[in-house]
Amino acid sequence: MIVAVFRRRLREGSTYADFLREQEDDPGFSVPTRVFNSVNLSNDREIFTLAFLPVTPKELAEGQTILAEEIANRVQRISQVVESVEYENIFEVHTELDFSQGPIEISVGGSDSLLGPLEVMRESMERQGRFLL
Repeated sequence: MIVAVFRRRLREGSTYADFLREQEDDPGFSVPTRVFNSVNLSNDREIFTLAFLPVTPKELAEGQTILAEEIANRVQRISQVVESVEYENIFEVHTELDFSQGPIEISVGGSDSLLGPLEVMRESMERQGRFLL
């Protein structure tokens, strides 16, 4: 499981609703992707994004050309409302912990995982020939 992390600053006068509208206007990716956007409670121009992809680092490297084009299209669109990207990086997810009663380690992407549906979507896309990596 891969997570891409972004910290963006919106242009003066742009709102989260503007950002979301620009982000939603693009088609989906060629791999299942679950995106969490958060707005800084003390600065509503700061957006923190986590994008989860159920791929291995090897699959990510092999699919860079496909993903780079899809990401470039999205970046072009949201640049209308984004002033700057203050942080951007890609990580491999190693653990998922449930602290409501624990910590209890959850299998990343497993049936108890918040990211479990991504694995199901990946399997479905693979069967349909839509998983392009």
